[in-house]
Amino acid sequence: KALHPGENKITEVDGDKCVECGACIEACPFGAISERSEILQVIALLKNKELSTMALVAPSICGQFGPMVDWPRLVAGLKKLGFAGVVPVALGADVVGKLESRELMERRQEGQILFNSCCPSFKNLLMKNYPTLALHVSQTKSPMMVTAEMVQADAPAAKLVFIGPCLAKKGEAKREGSGLIDAVLTFEELTALLVAADVNLAECAPVAEEEIGLMPTAKGINFAHAGGVLAAVTGQENGAKTMAVAGLRNCQELLTKIAKGAETYEFVEGMGCEGGCIGGPGTLVNTKVAARALRKATESNG
Repeated sequence: KALHPGENKITEVDGDKCVECGACIEACPFGAISERSEILQVIALLKNKELSTMALVAPSICGQFGPMVDWPRLVAGLKKLGFAGVVPVALGADVVGKLESRELMERRQEGQILFNSCCPSFKNLLMKNYPTLALHVSQTKSPMMVTAEMVQADAPAAKLVFIGPCLAKKGEAKREGSGLIDAVLTFEELTALLVAADVNLAECAPVAEEEIGLMPTAKGINFAHAGGVLAAVTGQENGAKTMAVAGLRNCQELLTKIAKGAETYEFVEGMGCEGGCIGGPGTLVNTKVAARALRKATESNG
């Protein structure tokens, strides 16, 4: 309910109600609504040879650039663009899964519910519309933030660019990530950079194994799919009463029931986009196609 008629019958966005999900941008047939792009800022960072700019890539990248583009080719292509290094954000997701699992154990002992904190749209929805439930949002930082802190610890002077499917991450980067995340690109914006630089990821020679660095587990990669966070967090908490819900309308319906006491859970994973992050507004391929690619990636990572 963030959209309302403004002056001259031009629709306006109410910032107090907006959860930054990007649904209105996807729905508008005229392309009249857009998020502020940071492409120019990223180009400036990449052109400055005195800077070391790192790409933090969300696990939902799987399948976005076709079946030929695996992680080694993606790393090669991003380095051609000028990134000094490429880090999978699923590494941060591995950490988040363990930390939220500990939180769940503590909350269960206290008889309280726990909501995941990795989806900024879901978190915004709780904060703005369900203040009593917002108190139960996990205190663990998102995978983007955790990964950024990991990189900063090793390279304090590096500039960090998050690349993912999510428009809400732009807001999160400006708030929680202020001074840490320098820019956020969607997969669509990354495509624009690749085209401008004449870089075809499918034609890039994959980097050598020693250039890839530490890789995440299947659980971390699966954070990109609805239910992935729940699986990682509750792996050792089989007796917990849990629920995974994706899509803002579905999230609202469930949260309303929980707020009224009609339904009770111990852990709820909420994702603002249908299907999870692979259904985000900044994606390039159908959610089903992305899901198959993600499944293949998790199988190869064990």
